[in-house]
Amino acid sequence: MATAVPRESSRSALAAAVDAALVLRLGLAVLFAANALVAWVDPDDFTSLVEDSGVGRLIDSQVVLWGIRVNDFVVALAVLFAWNRFPRFVPAWVGLYLLGVGVIKVAALV
Repeated sequence: MATAVPRESSRSALAAAVDAALVLRLGLAVLFAANALVAWVDPDDFTSLVEDSGVGRLIDSQVVLWGIRVNDFVVALAVLFAWNRFPRFVPAWVGLYLLGVGVIKVAALV
């Protein structure tokens, strides 16, 4: 009597190739790349946020703007290409950066 050997369907192979961490990394990379692009196209949104939060009193808003432009582009690349190479550094960098953005946005509301 022959026993049936389970075959891996193409659907489960795709699910194995696209795991949750990959989807998260792609989403974060697109988010950071889009934010870097918006910082180039519409810089007034960022400079007004920096001024409204009070950070503009400590650091010139143009310096923060350039930091956002460069950092967001580099983070997008790091999330795509360096996540596995530096598995503690890249997620910590992303997390700290998002924490900072959240603090600045809340400070701008106050």
